[in-house]
This record gives sequence, C-alpha cells and structure tokens, in this order.
Amino acid sequence: MIGRRVPLGYAILCSELMSKRLIVLSSTPLPNVWANSSQLVKTCEALSRAGVLLELWAQGKTNKEEVFLYYRVRTKFPLRLFPFKRKGERTVFSGHLSYNSAVIRKLRIEYRTHGSFDLYTREVIFWPTLVVARLLWGSHIFFEVHRVTPRNWYD
Repeated sequence: MIGRRVPLGYAILCSELMSKRLIVLSSTPLPNVWANSSQLVKTCEALSRAGVLLELWAQGKTNKEEVFLYYRVRTKFPLRLFPFKRKGERTVFSGHLSYNSAVIRKLRIEYRTHGSFDLYTREVIFWPTLVVARLLWGSHIFFEVHRVTPRNWYD
C-alpha cells in the first residue's frame, strides 16, 4: 500500500482481524451468478492476501476448485462448502432458523477442536448465530451493512 492512504477504521479492522482466526459466514450457495457472492469471494481473497487467517463457510454442492475457478481467485483461502438440504416446503423464517442451528452446531465443533474465532458476515439472517457466538465463545462480530432499512425483517 505504498503511496495510498488507508482509512483509520480499515487499519484498526485489519489489526483486529490479524490477531485471531476469522470465519466468514454466508448463506449464499457457491458458485452462483449473483454479484453479492462474487463480492464476498473477492473480499475473502483480498483479506487473505492482506494476511488475515480466514475461512469462508457457505452453502455449496461443488468442490472448492470449481468455486475458485468460477470466481477467478488467484490467492486461495480455506473454504468450507456445506450441502445444506431444506426438507420440504418451508417458510423463509423456518429455513433461516434451521440453517442458523446447523451453523451453530458446526461452530461449536470448531470451538472445541480449534479454539476461539471471530465472525464476519454481511447477512442479517445470521443474527441468532452471532448472538450465540458472542455469548458462549466471546467471539468478536464484524457485520457489514449495505442497507439502512431492510426490505423485510429477515433481509
């Protein structure tokens, strides 16, 4: 970053992130054509290149190499794809709750095997997971906001 000014908030965020493992949560199936998933993967690539120890957790049924090829990732980072299966017809609310409970179970295993971690997400649907992680494991929460007012309560 020679010759570029770095905002103070960004510098503080990077120093905070580099002290612990960061798990990036996404409910978006990868790969897909939507711009938000592309931006998420590219953000993970940039943070990884900056020295942040991170791992992206997302839905997906393909292998990691297909995701990296699809998004043209040059700096690879740890990626876990979960084949989350929704059983039958569910409302948006029950689908989000079942996905959150699955992620919380996986985070509990992660905490027991690898120790503490911090969480980063851009999705409001993870608020139950974020609350549980903060209360039970003391995880720092990094939440990226894109809209001042959501379209729906779960958005």
